[in-house]
Amino acid sequence: MATTCFFEKKKIRCVGGKDSLEVEIGRTSYYGDNRLYLEVDDKRVVMDEKTAKEFVAAVAAVGHYLNLSED
Repeated sequence: MATTCFFEKKKIRCVGGKDSLEVEIGRTSYYGDNRLYLEVDDKRVVMDEKTAKEFVAAVAAVGHYLNLSED
C-alpha cells in the first residue's frame, strides 16, 4: 500500500477556540487503485470514486464561494 499525503495531519481549531479536529487528506492505493482518503481524529475513510468527486467538488465550491481558491 502506498499513500501520498497532501494535507498532513494538523490540529484545526475552531475560530471560537473550544473545539478542534486532527485532519489529514491524501491518496492511497490500499484497495489496488488510487483512492482519496480522509482522516479525522484517527478515523480514516477511503472513498469510492463517486463520493470522492462529490467531496472534491464541494470543497472547491465552498473555497471559491469564500474567495479562498486561486482560480
